[in-house]
Formats: sequence, C-alpha cells, structure tokens
Amino acid sequence: SSPYYDYMIVDGVTYEPVNDGGNSVFEIPVAAFDTEIAVTANTVAMSVPHEIAYTLVLDAASAVPAE
Repeated sequence: SSPYYDYMIVDGVTYEPVNDGGNSVFEIPVAAFDTEIAVTANTVAMSVPHEIAYTLVLDAASAVPAE
C-alpha cells in the first residue's frame, strides 16, 4: 500500500501500474494460489529509485470473486 512503485517485474516482464492515483496497483499473472511468486518492484520513495525483490503468496482461502 504505497503510491511510490512505478513498475513491477514478474518473470522478466515489466508491468506498469493500472491506476493514476493513490496507492500503486498492478495486474500481474498468477498461475496458482498458495505458491510463491517472485516479483521485483521499483520504488521512488527513497533518495534514489531502486528495485526491491519480494515474494508474494496469494492465499486461496481469502480470495473473493471479482464484481
């Protein structure tokens, strides 16, 4: 929940935010729930922009259908 991410890299593909304001929102491919997804996100919140590696795990039990 930060407005300072300007791109995200997943499997070598760069994704831009899908929103124009507020916290950065990205749509990325997810092959399966409950598995680790390695991503790299570039933040501009520090003194100089830099990439940070994250591991995401999307919990199937907490997923809700999109409206």
